[in-house]
Parts: sequence; structure tokens; C-alpha cells
Amino acid sequence: MHITQNAAIADSADLALNTAEQTTWTIVGSGAIGLLAASNAALKGSPKVQLALRPQNNVGTSFAFSFCAGQQEYPILLSSITKTTPIQALLLPVKAYAVADALKAYLPNLTKNAQIVLCHNGMGTIEQVLPLLSAEQGLWFASTTHGAYKSTPLRVVHSGQGKTILGAVNQVAKSMLASEKSVAKNEKGEKNEKETISSAIAQMLGPCEVVDDILPFLWQKLAINLVINSLTAIHNVRNGALAGADYQAVIGKLVSEFVEVAKQSGQIFTSEQLQQQIAQVITATAENYSSMLQDVKNGRQLEAAYISGYLLEQGVKHLLDLPTIRQINQELNSLNPAKLAK
Repeated sequence: MHITQNAAIADSADLALNTAEQTTWTIVGSGAIGLLAASNAALKGSPKVQLALRPQNNVGTSFAFSFCAGQQEYPILLSSITKTTPIQALLLPVKAYAVADALKAYLPNLTKNAQIVLCHNGMGTIEQVLPLLSAEQGLWFASTTHGAYKSTPLRVVHSGQGKTILGAVNQVAKSMLASEKSVAKNEKGEKNEKETISSAIAQMLGPCEVVDDILPFLWQKLAINLVINSLTAIHNVRNGALAGADYQAVIGKLVSEFVEVAKQSGQIFTSEQLQQQIAQVITATAENYSSMLQDVKNGRQLEAAYISGYLLEQGVKHLLDLPTIRQINQELNSLNPAKLAK
């Protein structure tokens, strides 16, 4: 039997994040993390989810695929939106370079108080997205460590259990988060049936930790991506190979340069702290192929501009010389088929 979720939506003027019955989450694209989030929601029965697909990927009003979690295989059938479907809650788990264009494509569908959640590697998209939103629309960022990949175009595999850090970005989202916390405090000990942004993300990509300031977590993940994604993509190795002695010198240089950039941007880390965290991730994901290496193998555009490229931009702003990051960025650009897409 297929796990099915219908995409019936109330009139946009009546939509509000009040109860699970009223809220339908729209997930953009059919990437691995997006389908992981959708599958988890479908299997749990909440929140309601639907997909926003490119026209060439949308062969009708539904999308069927297979979801593999552990030893279990689940057939999933999800509704897909039309050009006129109103969107109240939007999850954007797409590559960093695709975020702005994806959001622009669905701006006409967003309700006046829509909530938008970004979910990707790298940094730089918040600055692109904020000017696109109205004064009543909220922006959030979900940084996840879940691992997932597509073994075929219609099969997604949950390859690594992780967690998600969620933070409110603009004032609308921060006010909503404060309200959520107030409701939770006032109703302590009582079952709360109201759906919140955090509860929805917890169902899709949980466990979910809500933080007051997401930026330190984004910078920390940027350091991890800078080292692991970049080096595995360049050297065509699994994550675990980076524990080898041959890579320690370049990892040390990358981390040292990163710490300087972060400091000038108001984020304080120590090299020792970051190298220890990176080593832990390398060990925990030793058998995995990084997302950037998978992109290289599949001839897809890389997110280098939003990882090493972003750090170089910050370096220019703060008059920093970053020779190792620059070298890494140049090597990634030589692998990057992105130029072909432009």
C-alpha cells in the first residue's frame, strides 16, 4: 500500500500555523534531503507535505518514489502543487546556488504570512533571500546532519542518522519563535495540539534543536564543509580517508585560515576546537561519500561558491590573505560543471 498525503489547501487568506489539520508544507524539488523530509512526514502522518517540482519532473499531480530506511523499503506517493496552489510553509532543501531562483519561482504562490525554511550547505543565501520577502513573511534556517542519497532517480536512501539545528532569521520568524516558546511554557504539562515550525521540522528532519542564534552553527558547519566536502571532492575519496596523515597539514591550514575569517565576521572559534569536531565527523561518516563528491561524480554544479568562495569574499572584505582556501576554491572550480549551466 502506498503512503499517501493529499494536498488539499484552504483559501490562502484563512491559512495560519495553528493546527496540523490546517498546515500543509511544500517541499521544493526532489533532492535527497527533501524526499527524506517528505518521507518522514508521510510515514508519521504529520505534517501534511506536498512537492513543488520542476515542470519537466512533474508528470501529473503526484510523485511516486521509494524510501529506504535501514532494512525497510517504503513506497511513497506525494501530491505535487500546481501554478496556483497557495504555499503557507515552504521548505527549501536545494543546493545553495539554486535557492534564490527557486524562491523567486514560487513567490507568487506564497501567502502573505508564509514561513520559509532554508536547508543547505554553505552560506550567502540569507542575504539573497531576505530582500525577496514581504514584511509579514518569516525566514528560518535548518542546518541538518542527516545523510541521504538517491540510488536511482526514484529511490532515496537514509544513509546516516543525524539531527537538525533550527533558527529564526528575520524578525517575523523570531517573533513567532518567541510566541511558540511562550505557549509551550504556559501549557506546560498539557498536551499541545498546535503545530509550530519547530515541531514540523522535528517530524521531518528530527531530532530538532531550536537555537536563538543560528549563525554560529552555520559557521561551524561551514568549516566542516570546507574541509570534508572540498577535500573529498578534489581527491575522490570517502570521508574516512581524511583521517590519514597525508591530509592533516592541509586540514590544519584550512582551519587556521577559517578561524581568522570567522573572527573578523564576529564568530569566535579555536583551531583545536574545530579540528576536533571535524575529526569526529570524519570518523562518524567514514564510509560516506560527501555530497560534493557525489555532485562531482554526477556532473552536477558544486556549491563551492557558497563554501570556499564565500570565505574568500569575506577575506577580501576584511583584507585577509587566504592562500589555502584560495587554492582549494580554484581546484574545485576546475571540477565544477557549473560554468556549463550558465
